[in-house]
Amino acid sequence: MDKNQSNAFNMFKAILVVLNSFPTVWNSNATINAVVIAFQNLVNGLVSSEQNQRTGTVGVTLSKGQTLDALINIALAVADAGYAYAVSVSNMTLKQSCTLGRSTLARAKDVDVIALCQNVHDAVNPFAASLTTYGATSATIINLQNAINAFSSITGQPANARAAVRVATESIATQVTAGKKMLSEQLDPLMTQFKTSQPVFYEQYFAAREISNIGHRKTVILKGIIYTGSNVPIMNADVKLSGIATRKKITGADGVYKMTRLHVGTYTLTVSVTGFITQTKTLTVTQNGTVTTNFVLVASTGGGGTTTGTTPPATA
Repeated sequence: MDKNQSNAFNMFKAILVVLNSFPTVWNSNATINAVVIAFQNLVNGLVSSEQNQRTGTVGVTLSKGQTLDALINIALAVADAGYAYAVSVSNMTLKQSCTLGRSTLARAKDVDVIALCQNVHDAVNPFAASLTTYGATSATIINLQNAINAFSSITGQPANARAAVRVATESIATQVTAGKKMLSEQLDPLMTQFKTSQPVFYEQYFAAREISNIGHRKTVILKGIIYTGSNVPIMNADVKLSGIATRKKITGADGVYKMTRLHVGTYTLTVSVTGFITQTKTLTVTQNGTVTTNFVLVASTGGGGTTTGTTPPATA
């Protein structure tokens, strides 16, 4: 994916997070339900295309390289045996056919490697019974032919894999365009009905909708202090982040947590520690920068806790 496609992809995923966070708001609406299912399927297809593009030819190229190495090793062993035998019996034709070096095979084109190795095989095969004491047997020569066949069968695969990458790249472009169109022409207008009746859902949807310039830049920081109602920082508080990214922090003696390199989007912070009531807060970040969210925890024997953005006893 290029930068713009990555931005769109992350926006699509952020929108799905919001939709899946408020299913009861829209899932009884058959029209919205159908669009959301179609959008989810499109994103799933985009994930598959991205994986195909990213995988590329690495695995195939590695397999081809290993097969070539095996062929070269077997061919050189057989050629050396044939060369030694040819010298001993003054067979100049066989000697010439078995004059083969590793560098020659390593630099040769695939088709030439196959031809050179096949030439060695065909030259020594009639003398198989005489080569045992020179380091080759009938079985070794058969192995050479098998190695030639194996390499021949795989030589076209990297080109095929590159073609598959091109198809995946074209699919990504098509899917991103279709996703943007689905949002602007279908989901966006459908969200208008919730502006008054479900303002939190409406605002979070369009906050996620406006995500831009992500995937390559991560410039949002979430931080704060966990402390008691008596302004005492709480140590060993477990702070978990979920949403379009996940993080986990444990506060130190100063009660501070800090999560960096995040995107614009919707997140949920959950704070828990033994002896205190667990608290959760969902927040939508609409622009780059630092967002400070402090938590005042209440002992589990007391009343309900609160989340506050007031100045804590120390600077986070």
